[in-house]
Amino acid sequence: MKIRAVLAVLVLGLIGGCASANYKVHPGAGGYISGTATAVQVFDSQEYDAISAASVVIQGVQADYLAGKFPASAMPTIRTATNSAVAAYNDAQAQWMAFDGALKAGGTPGQSALISAVAAMNNAISQLTTLRGGK
Repeated sequence: MKIRAVLAVLVLGLIGGCASANYKVHPGAGGYISGTATAVQVFDSQEYDAISAASVVIQGVQADYLAGKFPASAMPTIRTATNSAVAAYNDAQAQWMAFDGALKAGGTPGQSALISAVAAMNNAISQLTTLRGGK
């Protein structure tokens, strides 16, 4: 169940700039000022949420791996998938930091690099979750 909830949050990252009436933008998102969120700040905040959720999944798999909760035959595949997920996570995080930093500096950064990085991260997390068995 926990993985399903995390994956639901990851989907938010793919949605990007779609603002939901119930979604609460993080106060630090893209220079969020005086309680007024713009679509770009909602996008920034949702991408942050996707990256945070991916971190939870990766940490859970790493803990299970170190605890020997996978069959020995699956360990190399899990290790490879985890390494791929970590690399994709690191790229998405770097793209988000650049995007968020540019917003806070008053810039208008493009979203395509961040969208692409988060999509690749979500794909890697999905593969990792499948290998983990949906736990």
